[in-house]
Amino acid sequence: MRFGQSESVQFESEHKIDAANFPAQNFLPGEKLPRPGGEELVLCKDALVFHNPQVKTSNAFKIVVCILAAVFVPVWFCYLASVPDLMRQYQAQSFPKTEGQVLSVGKISQAVSKRDVYYHPAFSYKYEVDGKSYKGVRYRFDGFLFDYKPVNQVVMAHPVGSTVEVYYNPADPADAVLSPLVDVQDASQMLLALPFLYVCLFFLLKIGREINWPGRVKPVAGGVKIITEGLTTRVRLPCFQPGSLGLSAACILSIIAGFVIPFTCAAFPVPAGLVALIITTGAGALVYFRQYRRIVSGIQDLVIDESARTVELPLTDKRRERRLLAFADIKAVGLEKRNGAITYAPTLQLPDGSSERLTELGRENAESFVAWLWEKLGRPVPAP
Repeated sequence: MRFGQSESVQFESEHKIDAANFPAQNFLPGEKLPRPGGEELVLCKDALVFHNPQVKTSNAFKIVVCILAAVFVPVWFCYLASVPDLMRQYQAQSFPKTEGQVLSVGKISQAVSKRDVYYHPAFSYKYEVDGKSYKGVRYRFDGFLFDYKPVNQVVMAHPVGSTVEVYYNPADPADAVLSPLVDVQDASQMLLALPFLYVCLFFLLKIGREINWPGRVKPVAGGVKIITEGLTTRVRLPCFQPGSLGLSAACILSIIAGFVIPFTCAAFPVPAGLVALIITTGAGALVYFRQYRRIVSGIQDLVIDESARTVELPLTDKRRERRLLAFADIKAVGLEKRNGAITYAPTLQLPDGSSERLTELGRENAESFVAWLWEKLGRPVPAP
């Protein structure tokens, strides 16, 4: 029997194993133990249990996801290039104005999907500044697209030959617009676009670490951080990585701000947008450093004392105080399928039939960590 290729095993929180019925010394390789609901528990060797799902996340799929995320990042920054135009639009509110005449008017359409088509007003107009004639084509500095109805209203309100107010840059009179106001939707769209960047960075950070690149040495114990101090081993098992938690916080706050600003800050959209951007990114950074400090403090470490033959559980998985277990109290180490088999939780099975989850990892990393931990507890591991 090869390591990691045993039959399926799954610890479910609602299914408790009666340790009295299944003593550790009676566990045999491949033995099937009845479970509530007609399920069977299949053991690899002794009390070392693995869960090998039928559907696996392939290495090629992870690489494709990372490539798509990496491609989207520069695309997003191309979208970010519209921020200077938004600032120019804000500055245009203080531009002097003069009268002009519309030479042509129309609508530019752009299909972003089969069902969604957006529009932008297209103008051509002439005006004079200090006796010199100029010709302008810009309605707004930014090129954001809008729904058909508001754009059609703008076009109908400015027919060919009509007089319009032209706002020009006093430092360069050829630089002019017809609409100097900043639409509150501009600031809202920028905030709602940020989560797409955060999601891409999340995938690059999380999945990028799990890819088995050619020549890469497989990490020990599934890649968790191990700190050895004599006969004491500390294993960093945080509930969440600081980067993932910080990006998630910034993402959620950006979405909230993007929906709230149009209803609360329509009179001053640019200052509100900048303040919201500072708050969301600052909150994400604060969450990151708070989680980082919690991790380095050691409260989320699994502490293995080989001299005392004890294991101290981390303050994770809703544990309010650290729990000390003797090696002999751990009857089995297995995996509990979590989040629809996206992650797996290395789990300790105890004599009273209860279980203690330690962390959540990908399938391969979780299997590697379980094997390392079982060996660290002085138990035999399956032979190749």
